[in-house]
Amino acid sequence: MIASALIASALIAAISVLAIYERSLPAAPGQVPPGDECRRLSLGGENPLWRSASVKTPWAQDRVALLGATEISNSYGGQASSGDPSYDARYFNHPGVAIRASSGDGGYGVHYPAASRFVTAVGGTSLRRSSSPCGWSETGWFGGGSGCSAYDRQPNWQSLVTNITGVCAKRAVVDVSAVADPSTCVAVFDSYTFQGAGGWLVFGGTSVSSPLIASVYALAGNAKTFNYGTHPYRHTSALNDVTSGSNGSCRTVLCNAKPGWDGPTGLGTPPMALEASCHQAASKSTRHPRGASGTARV
Repeated sequence: MIASALIASALIAAISVLAIYERSLPAAPGQVPPGDECRRLSLGGENPLWRSASVKTPWAQDRVALLGATEISNSYGGQASSGDPSYDARYFNHPGVAIRASSGDGGYGVHYPAASRFVTAVGGTSLRRSSSPCGWSETGWFGGGSGCSAYDRQPNWQSLVTNITGVCAKRAVVDVSAVADPSTCVAVFDSYTFQGAGGWLVFGGTSVSSPLIASVYALAGNAKTFNYGTHPYRHTSALNDVTSGSNGSCRTVLCNAKPGWDGPTGLGTPPMALEASCHQAASKSTRHPRGASGTARV
């Protein structure tokens, strides 16, 4: 969600939803191992029957779910409101579909649809060189969004987490995280040209971390067995717990990374996401050092 003024102004016109379908396309020889291939659809948030941008984007999210997507990443967000619970029920209630939403790039504060109880809210981390096996360590990114929703009720799987119940009576954001810091960003090869830019681009913001998490679910291939955002809470030991970093000035875990759940990074980062981030960071510095800088397009 890190965006230039031009990209930011385009958010109202059309916001894309990335959907990943079940693995069903044959892999080309020497590229993706059999069984690891995915189909991807990027759908703009436009419905010709509605003129409100606040309606267009949830419609796009709902549409790709009805088309059969099993993993969905939403790289957009807006100010939370009292109407959010009705949007939850109408557009985001898709059991068996792994829906991810970026938490924002303005630091401490709650955005929607990340606050929906039917999605997995994704925060951001920063990578730093270290002596770890992949050569990098993670801290909470100062720009990622987090907090306690004023409108969406707390899902059952959060009600058993003491770090959450001690500071939030409703939906707490975020659930998990991945690299998002533009200073330690992700290198992506874009085969399409956008405003004259293409090829290797550099992306940052939680608009990057959300699809990274969606891709982890896609490669696992079992999203149909999930009940909304329960999976990370049932497998906390499989996550890399990020215990340092802050995205605001509050004095609680809502904006300070601590052991266990915290607002900026949630329960932590999946090892696959960290591994991908490490490979991307290494690739960025060695394979295409002159890659064009860019923003996370939504």
